[in-house]
Formats: sequence, C-alpha cells, structure tokens
Amino acid sequence: IAMKYGAEAYGSTATITGEIQKVANIALKIISGNGCSLTAVRRDLNIPPIQATAAGAQSRALAKLPTLKTEVARILNCGRTNTRCWLGKTRGETKKRRSRDEAWRLLEDKEKSKAWKRYKEKNFEKTSKLFRNLTALESTLQKGWKAVLQIRTGHLWTCERAARRGVADENLLTVCPCCEKDTPETPLHRIFVCEKWEAYRQKADAQVGISRGERMMWGEGAEEPADLLVQEPEREAATRMIWVATVVSL
Repeated sequence: IAMKYGAEAYGSTATITGEIQKVANIALKIISGNGCSLTAVRRDLNIPPIQATAAGAQSRALAKLPTLKTEVARILNCGRTNTRCWLGKTRGETKKRRSRDEAWRLLEDKEKSKAWKRYKEKNFEKTSKLFRNLTALESTLQKGWKAVLQIRTGHLWTCERAARRGVADENLLTVCPCCEKDTPETPLHRIFVCEKWEAYRQKADAQVGISRGERMMWGEGAEEPADLLVQEPEREAATRMIWVATVVSL
C-alpha cells in the first residue's frame, strides 16, 4: 500500500513506476514461487500493477481536485495548461490510461508468456475471486493454497522439473522418488497418481465429501493439475480447489 502513496504526483509512465514494480514483483515471487506468470498472479490475487494503480490515482485526482475549495482547485481551474506542469503531464498520461482497470488490461495485453496464455484459455479469472475467498475460509491450508496458485498461474515445482533445471539428480527425469516407479514425478503424478500419496487423497476425498470414483472421473483426459480444476458450477470449482489444497497440505 505504501508504494501507492503519491501516485497522483509521480505519474503513471513505465519509466517512473518500473523500479517500484520491481520491488512489488519480488514480494509476489515470495508468495507464488518462481516459474509463475506474475501477470496471472496479480490477476488471481487482485493486485493491480503499480502503473495501473498510479493511472487510477491520477484519474481520480483530475476529477476530484478541481471541485475542492482549495488553492489547488483555483490553480487547476485557471484555464492555463503547460505540458511540463502537473496538470498537463497528468492529462497526457491518462489520455490512454483513463482508469486503473483500463490501464491494467492494457498491460495484460502485452504479456506473451505461455503461463498467462494458459490462464486465459482456461478462464481462471472467472474463479479468481472464489479462490481468494477460499484461502480465507480454509486458512489452515496455506501450503496447499500456494500450490493451487502455482497450478493456476504457472507450474508446481516437482523433482522432475528440478532435474530438468539441473538442480537435482538426472535420474529423477525418469523415476519418481516417492513411489519409485519408472515414471517422472510430474505435477499431475504428484497430486493425482503417485501411490505414495493415495492415503492423503482419500483423506481429501472425505474432507470434501466425494467418492474415489468421482475423483477418478476428474482425471479423465487430464494432462496437468490445471485440468483437474473447473470454472463452473461454482460449488464444483470450490470442491476441486479445496481438494487439491488439502492433498498438498496433508
């Protein structure tokens, strides 16, 4: 919140807001982990970019300040505008970025990452508010909710991915260290297939009130954990997110 102070004055150009955004991005990476699309993370957590927030503050100031009974209002209403002064500069910057939400969408349109493309294709924005509400209602599943966020906005870190990055034994490219079968520990294998965690899945089944048969139907045709999630109906979407969060948290 402190990063937003003075946005009306410092402006909404990428040059001015860029350094502040870098600090905010570090915080977002701590929350989500590496490998996630920060554009998707911001949308899922409803945290607008600093540039969009600044544009919104500028627009509000342009609308409100001239109506106040202050010296600032008198100056703004005098009719003279210089592109170097605050009024001229702010009008120029908000010509394309007329509101926070409009500026936010414009910035999202520039994102080209595969994770962001998948986020849009699966329409995860539709359940972003539900996701946030569930994290508050089921606050004991913190580890699990981080995993759900990673699944929605990027990828879940597993041994197979660590091996591909060169930070784990290359044997893990073909063998799961948990069930010791000749299959890599992919995110889907870890959450839905690996025999090591079947007892946890059964506990999660009981927690959300589904049978094993119902759960197995979720996995039909699934290639990654994101395929286990749905956007509607809302009750089903909530059940599946809570199930995944529970499995990872146990």
